[in-house]
Amino acid sequence: MSLLSILVVLVSMYFVQHVLGVIVLLGYFDQKQIRAEQGIYDVSVIIPFRDEALRIEPLLESIDQLEIPASLEVEFIFVDDHSSDHSAQIVRNKLKTTFRIVQAKSKGKKAAIKLGVEEASHSYIITWDADVVIPNKYFVQLIQYPSADMLILPVKMESNNLMGGLASIEFYWLQMLTYASAKWQSPLLCNGANLVFKKKTFDHVMPFRKDEDQVSGDDIFLMNAILKDNGYVRAYCSKNVQVNTLAPSSFKELIAQRKRWAGKMKSLLDIRSILLGLLMICLSFGTLVSLMLLPFEWLFIIPLGMKLFNELLVLLIYTKGRQALKQIFFVIIHQVWHPLYLLVLFFSRPKDVKWRLE
Repeated sequence: MSLLSILVVLVSMYFVQHVLGVIVLLGYFDQKQIRAEQGIYDVSVIIPFRDEALRIEPLLESIDQLEIPASLEVEFIFVDDHSSDHSAQIVRNKLKTTFRIVQAKSKGKKAAIKLGVEEASHSYIITWDADVVIPNKYFVQLIQYPSADMLILPVKMESNNLMGGLASIEFYWLQMLTYASAKWQSPLLCNGANLVFKKKTFDHVMPFRKDEDQVSGDDIFLMNAILKDNGYVRAYCSKNVQVNTLAPSSFKELIAQRKRWAGKMKSLLDIRSILLGLLMICLSFGTLVSLMLLPFEWLFIIPLGMKLFNELLVLLIYTKGRQALKQIFFVIIHQVWHPLYLLVLFFSRPKDVKWRLE
């Protein structure tokens, strides 16, 4: 390999990583939390669930521990999407906070959320997944945010094994991409596990949505409908409003989850997401090629080092250094793991059996 080729690889990989790092950092640090004249004063929390008997108890315990300001009206609505287990009975037996359970009429998460919105009596809606844990200062922080058509709030994946750690690292990148794109008033992603939106905005854009045939994507499709209607979407990443959820613990679970996510993105492809996807694929496979060529040309250690340093720096800043050594281990493994995982993801065809429409 010629010296010129090596220099091209060095400069291109460094430049791309540097730009991405700067964008992410700008998106992360520009999180002004100014108390507005018009804020959030009443919320309906909607929690759709189906067969969550083994996972829902941590959520219920965290709800009972929530600190709710006197100025905020809150109601909790659980929507049972045709569970075949005793999830609803667990909610009735374990949850001390006042709540309602409604039975979904149609199947699917979108139908469950739509029913929950119809049942809601407050002006703002919060959607949580049934397997998340809520920090006790959640509502104390939430009322500090200005009014908006949608608030994108953070989700953290916690891991308890190697597979979960690798899934969590990838999810960190997606969260950072969420806040970086939101910084430029052009959010690409959001997560229905922790999402806030106005009820009247939901009702207004609902007739214009064209995603009834999609199994999932209740969050992304709603966000894009709001953006197309010139609605105002804000994003905040305070730890006080960050919900925690467990990462997939097996390769099969990971592929099924990511395939479901990728499936809903197919209907939302635009030039930004296509270019960004191609960029990330080139970076991932460029790393693998560099590793393969390293025994023949040791200078490839330089772009590899630059890429690894940039990713570690951004990740450590984003997480404020928490569990730094553990993150470094997973980021290093991720350099080899990610391109191979992308190949499996591309060729796999798992079915989404959790939220089905039939």
